[in-house]
Amino acid sequence: MNTDTTHMDALAHDPDAVRLALADLNRKLRRRGEPAVAAVDCDWSYSWCIGFGFEPEPGRSNIGANLVASYGRLSGRSRLSEPGKTLRLDRIPPEIDAARNPPRVTPENTAHIAAVPMMPNPAGEVRTLLVTGGYRKDGEFLLIGAVTGDPVGPPASHFVHVLTPHGARFVGGLVATARERYDATPEGGTFTWRNKRLRRLTREAILARLQPAPEGDGPEPS
Repeated sequence: MNTDTTHMDALAHDPDAVRLALADLNRKLRRRGEPAVAAVDCDWSYSWCIGFGFEPEPGRSNIGANLVASYGRLSGRSRLSEPGKTLRLDRIPPEIDAARNPPRVTPENTAHIAAVPMMPNPAGEVRTLLVTGGYRKDGEFLLIGAVTGDPVGPPASHFVHVLTPHGARFVGGLVATARERYDATPEGGTFTWRNKRLRRLTREAILARLQPAPEGDGPEPS
């Protein structure tokens, strides 16, 4: 797995690893007849895996990791732990620790328009969809949002759900191009995807749709 970091954060965590990764990169550049680069010119990341092939010793994790300095198509690496050993627990970079234990979606950390119960899962657990938007397709009312308990991600990673009498049901996600068009469309406007015209829902339309309507109250909002 790869997890991004910054030069300054990597330097604060392990200055020797920064020096060695940069030296490895510059050796490769010299072999190609290219000038050496400075640490600030590189992109930095951690390449790591779990289950490194060694039984963790007391005080050690089951993680193996390298610090990577990238410049163009070349990269230099530095091992963060001793050869044949995994990382000490107190030497796990905070970026890797956060990637292993991401924060979970809650109403407090996810801006949302409304909260809708999800359909119970096979274990009978009921979670909540925090609705962040939605759109209409062929008359179908589709909601976009994040589910409580899932790892926190950017809004672009929120998935599409449909309402059922038993709660919201996951139906998929917007692929990158469709998501770009959705994000570029103002609320109430339309965008096209695969020759279909989709209407982005307004906040008011979402709230009105989610509130129980009195019998005979007329058509649902569009």
